[in-house]
Amino acid sequence: MSEIHTKAIRIHLLWGYWRPEKTDKAITATTNQSLGVASGRGHYDKAIFSPEFMKGLREHTSKTKAYYYAHTLPWEDKVARLISTRMVEEVSTQLNRAVMQYEEILRQTVGDENAYEQAIYDQRVYMGAAWNYGDYPRREAFMDKYHASLSILPLVTTTDLRCELSDSLKQQIIISVERDMEERFRLAMADCWKRLYEPVKKMADTLADPKQTFRDTLVTNVREVVDVMPELNILNDPKLNEMVARVRDTLAFVEPDDLREDLFDRAEYAKKADELADILNRMGVQ
Repeated sequence: MSEIHTKAIRIHLLWGYWRPEKTDKAITATTNQSLGVASGRGHYDKAIFSPEFMKGLREHTSKTKAYYYAHTLPWEDKVARLISTRMVEEVSTQLNRAVMQYEEILRQTVGDENAYEQAIYDQRVYMGAAWNYGDYPRREAFMDKYHASLSILPLVTTTDLRCELSDSLKQQIIISVERDMEERFRLAMADCWKRLYEPVKKMADTLADPKQTFRDTLVTNVREVVDVMPELNILNDPKLNEMVARVRDTLAFVEPDDLREDLFDRAEYAKKADELADILNRMGVQ
């Protein structure tokens, strides 16, 4: 497992995004009373800013996180993630650019102090009697809720224990670190198999029902996962490479419209996808 130290590195995208919602106690009490809901069994949350106001921040957050998770593997309790050293420069460049864009979108969203105050008062159009100036944070406090940064960190290594410890304790630490590393990497690779399995299984289940409609993403999701899998297969597992090639050659080149228009083709691809999903399930999906 020592090879992993030269093939992968940890990456951590810290991304702060606040959903501007507020529980309205007065509306909650009135609503619960009118519906006969016991106290504490229901509450009314209101969005204090409109979807239009939040659109830029929301969409950029969704896009960036999708990119981040697509090109990395789980590693440390959903905090730091694992990335191939082959791809870290390209991916980190994209993420650093996304961080700067996030800051710019935030400035455009809130504007200056006067613009932010006007945005608050504009919400009365959407909120009606539920609007309350006291629900809104000051501009600086609002901006503090949206922050982003990227850290790139080495994997923990057992070759540099400089602290003064007995040889037996050092050996115990080495064993513990290596065991933890192996388990984390096993789970990371299991995620690769799961990512490959899920769109294939989705295609099999959907196409098996000739009456079920589907979007183009039924196919494009398969294409996307086989395209990204080589960079996620950090230690170049030949079994995973083989299955990626089989999925690509079997499923990725069909056109969604052909599956909609030809029931015979639809049934054939449903069978092919089901066979591949079964193999993937037995090989690596947990």
